[in-house]
Amino acid sequence: MKMFDESRMMFEHFLEIDHGNDQVRIYLSDIEREAGDYAKAINYLHGVSSDRYYVDAQIKLGRILAQRDGVDSGLRHLDQIDAANEGEKTRIILEQDFLLRDEGMLERSKVLLDDGLKRFPDNPDLLYNRGLLHAELDLLPQHEIDMRELIALQPKNAHAYNALGYTLADKTDRLDEAIILIEKANELLPDNAFILDSMGWVHFRLGNNDTAIKYLKQALDSRQDAEIAAHLGEVLWISGRYEEAKQVWDQGIEWAPDNAVLRDTIDRLSSQTSNSFGFHTRHYSIILQAPYLPVTIA
Repeated sequence: MKMFDESRMMFEHFLEIDHGNDQVRIYLSDIEREAGDYAKAINYLHGVSSDRYYVDAQIKLGRILAQRDGVDSGLRHLDQIDAANEGEKTRIILEQDFLLRDEGMLERSKVLLDDGLKRFPDNPDLLYNRGLLHAELDLLPQHEIDMRELIALQPKNAHAYNALGYTLADKTDRLDEAIILIEKANELLPDNAFILDSMGWVHFRLGNNDTAIKYLKQALDSRQDAEIAAHLGEVLWISGRYEEAKQVWDQGIEWAPDNAVLRDTIDRLSSQTSNSFGFHTRHYSIILQAPYLPVTIA
């Protein structure tokens, strides 16, 4: 609810009652980071002493250092964490991947994940993240290899089926394969917003616009997400439902004014369509050039 003062007061009182509660120190660190007081946030994390919360605190400290001093500072700190087992070591690699991708350093992410999978072959979390990265880098054969390996390791991993299905739908003409994969994902994990988004997108690519709109509306009702808004808006626009498309895009801009998929979708369609439809490209370009809003780190 962003009521930081009230939350801070309650947690500080809690810590007076139970001074050894490290979970509360982590909550207080989150509040101070949100408030922009990095020194206080770091101080709370330095106070975490229990083994149970050690890695959590150190990962959050790495994020703060990356936010305050740059990504390499955060990466160096994460490298120094005393991880006890493969699970903790994998968490650290995934956190480093998050920091690098957040800065658009995709090639460095690939080196990191390649090295991680040499250390921990067949690790499902590393395979999944590298598979997503390969899709982002348009390395589609490598993406498919990673996702099919993950499906072989975890036949009930809905997200692996969905990732491969969406990539085939979005970047290739293998639509018959894509819809089978996405339907399998939906069977394993019904009503998931991202899988519903993929269902909508593959139906759009197949030319089934009404079915696509149905799934994309379900996805957006389930989760307020700018990329889902971009997809729904595009299908509505292509279907001639221009006012509805603009309303959906306006919502997406409110949620994430800097989202690249939403921005690219609006720019692409506005460049292809005359203003006779009432598409106010200047209005959108002004909004999309708004100052960057930092992503909230949970």
